[in-house]
Amino acid sequence: MDAQQELVAQLVGLINQLVDMRVEEMLKPLKAELQLVKSLQSEWVDTKEALKITGIKTAQTLKRERERPGTVVVFKMEGKMCSTPRYLRASLIAYNEKKTQHRISAYPLPTSK
Repeated sequence: MDAQQELVAQLVGLINQLVDMRVEEMLKPLKAELQLVKSLQSEWVDTKEALKITGIKTAQTLKRERERPGTVVVFKMEGKMCSTPRYLRASLIAYNEKKTQHRISAYPLPTSK
């Protein structure tokens, strides 16, 4: 390797280090936001919030969904005599994703002729 090639190799190495540092710097706020989102997903929410998240119109429909065999909706009963349902936010999000996937697969994409 001659001196010019060595210099180019060193410059490429320095540029790569700078790029890595800049990428890492740019990722810091995204990592913090991801942590926040993850912490919110493990949160338990009341029926009113669960209805908003899922788009289900009534509490009765939400109750039927949570009692349906094979559902992804996770809930627990709280309060005096365990009468108040609380829903795991992540399970409600998973319900929406599953519902959306079902809608997408129910309608095949048009094919060009």
